[in-house]
Amino acid sequence: MKSLHKVIVFTTLACLITTTFLVVRNFGRTEEEDVKKIPQSGAARQLETWWWARAYPDPTYINDKWWDAWEHEKVLRASQKNYGAAARVVGGNWSTIGPNHSAGPGGRMLSIAINPVKTSTLFAGSASGGIWKSYNSGGSWTYVPTDLPLLGVSSIIINPSDTNVIYAGTGEVYRTVNGNMGYSVWKCRGTYGIGVIKSTDGGVTWSQVLNKSMSDLFGVQKLKFHPSNSNTIYACATDGLYRSTDGGANWTNIAPGKTYVSDVVINTGDDKEILIAVGNMTDAGKGVYRTTNGNSTSPTWTKVSTGLPTSFGGFGRFGYLSGETVYVTQSDLSATRELYRSTNFGESWSSLSNSAFTDIQYWFTNAIAVRPGEVGTVILGGVNLYRWTAGTGTSGSRTTIGGSVHSDFHDIQYDPSNNSTFYVACDGGIYKTTSNGSSFTKCNNGLGATQFYASFGVSTQTPNLFLGGLQDNGAWRYNNGVWTEMTWM
Repeated sequence: MKSLHKVIVFTTLACLITTTFLVVRNFGRTEEEDVKKIPQSGAARQLETWWWARAYPDPTYINDKWWDAWEHEKVLRASQKNYGAAARVVGGNWSTIGPNHSAGPGGRMLSIAINPVKTSTLFAGSASGGIWKSYNSGGSWTYVPTDLPLLGVSSIIINPSDTNVIYAGTGEVYRTVNGNMGYSVWKCRGTYGIGVIKSTDGGVTWSQVLNKSMSDLFGVQKLKFHPSNSNTIYACATDGLYRSTDGGANWTNIAPGKTYVSDVVINTGDDKEILIAVGNMTDAGKGVYRTTNGNSTSPTWTKVSTGLPTSFGGFGRFGYLSGETVYVTQSDLSATRELYRSTNFGESWSSLSNSAFTDIQYWFTNAIAVRPGEVGTVILGGVNLYRWTAGTGTSGSRTTIGGSVHSDFHDIQYDPSNNSTFYVACDGGIYKTTSNGSSFTKCNNGLGATQFYASFGVSTQTPNLFLGGLQDNGAWRYNNGVWTEMTWM
């Protein structure tokens, strides 16, 4: 029950953590000074008002204070165990009330990992509700306690050589502003991370292996294993590309100065060749970078220009199976092309026709997966979901799929044992297809990672009557244990 109450506490505190005007010590100014330079929407001002009311009288260094409070709570819990029933109950008696039923909104989900040996076992990372697991192919979900102050989980990978070993990358950061690496454009929706965490017992216990504090304004966008050595892990981060060659015990930034690395791919035939996608929105130096000495201690990175747009608005994601053919998403804000293909592992690229997919959120909704065994079929997730099929040369056809699936996609993962089955993580939870996208099933039973906006209304006359607005999931009403989505005239 204690682990369940953390879900509620963390989801509530997501707004406190990310709507911060904390003093950014690394840059000598406050986030408030940065924010003043950015036009603010009415929604943003409302969320800021909500935050200021709760951060009063001193909102500075709020991330550090929250971390200290977490450490203090751990000490209190230890004291409770030592002194038995006479000790004070830490955190009160909390229980989750959802919504977490099968037809529910699920919550904004960022990442999916499928056990490569037992593919019915899944792990999923949420935007502000931590990690969740399913042992029945998404039929139902349970919360995974980590005993860490964990909110956003952007990437999860499972060791193919030992599936008890799991890594999770934390934080959900989409933008940098005025050189302030890690500033979250999402205010009350995105979060900074605590680095990379690891479990060696199938997700029962976790520890930090790439240690970061939320005051570092740090986030991990993607984790990847080396294609033939699972002790080597790559972490795409806000300040470069980190590599560990000893199972996460030690890390080195092998692409320092590359602000906001969003993805990485390693050539399965030659691990000296590595590609990284760099930047998002206003970052300088956005694009694709390539190295041919990627197994050295200090790889040399060269920006690839042949065939790629000279400027683009969002960030890049790679689609890759093996060999020399690799795809990358690059939004140049054109009406027709956002997918590029290389047949020489990134030396040169060609734009592919009929491949626009991100729509208005090129900086945020950007997911890609190549169908295993079929390099000419690509699933693309932007605001909507598409299947792109290669034709001759650079031609291709785009088909809209997932008509019943919630919008805004963040991850797509194929079942390793069946190339007609894949899962998508989106702003409406987890969905699954067993027909390569012809139809989908909502997989939100037990998934209680919903993000409520400020404010949350509680009836003054009926204690069990609540009403709240969700992030991109409408407004929901709770009445004596039953959740109902509100309809509007």
